[in-house]
Amino acid sequence: MNPIVTVICTCYNHELFVRESLLSVIQQTYSAIQLIVIDNASTDESRRVIQRLVDEYPEIVFIRNTHNIGLCRAFNQGLGDATGKYIIDLAADDVMPTNRIEMQVKAFESLPKDYAVVFSNAAYIDSSGAKLGYHYALRANGHAKGQVPTGDIYKEILRRYFICTPSIMMRKSVLMKLGGYDENLSYEDFDFFIRSAHDYKYHYIDEVLMYKRVLDDSLATQFYRIGNPMLRSSWEVCN
Repeated sequence: MNPIVTVICTCYNHELFVRESLLSVIQQTYSAIQLIVIDNASTDESRRVIQRLVDEYPEIVFIRNTHNIGLCRAFNQGLGDATGKYIIDLAADDVMPTNRIEMQVKAFESLPKDYAVVFSNAAYIDSSGAKLGYHYALRANGHAKGQVPTGDIYKEILRRYFICTPSIMMRKSVLMKLGGYDENLSYEDFDFFIRSAHDYKYHYIDEVLMYKRVLDDSLATQFYRIGNPMLRSSWEVCN
């Protein structure tokens, strides 16, 4: 029997993209998927868009927050209902190729239990879905140029940002042991990388298994703005 993969999608004001994002989960070649969607008190039409899809696919778990509780806490909300052996944290504007989950599960199932994360290359796309480039530049054969750290990557995590966060699949048992995401922080990935890579290994798949959307109001583009709470979160993680 194939292990269940839980995809937790947190949505806040992504009415233009959330249907495409969720359909990319539903249309996976891998069938043992639990899809949990949290609308984090969107002020646009996101909730109605999600509800229409839930009407089509009633197996979707839909959590409707009456106020925005933050990204990390909302993810943990979904994690509390997760039944999967593996977890994917999906932003409501990103898109997964149809073979992503199948390939990552195949890799995970062949790895020892001290591997907490499987990650991959990713393509960056704009609001219309046009490709802007790749997280790791590609050779003519479609593989990444240069060597991507894999295995024990703790020192490399401390040294530089090199993992495209939306591409990761996590072992649920490790997430639970770490207590999920730190709800005192405004974003999750740096803290999770530091805490998990200290004791566990990471495996890289040299394929483009994620399409990450780049928007003017995305978290990444806001990171270095004065007063942004993500800067304080980074300081706390470093300390």
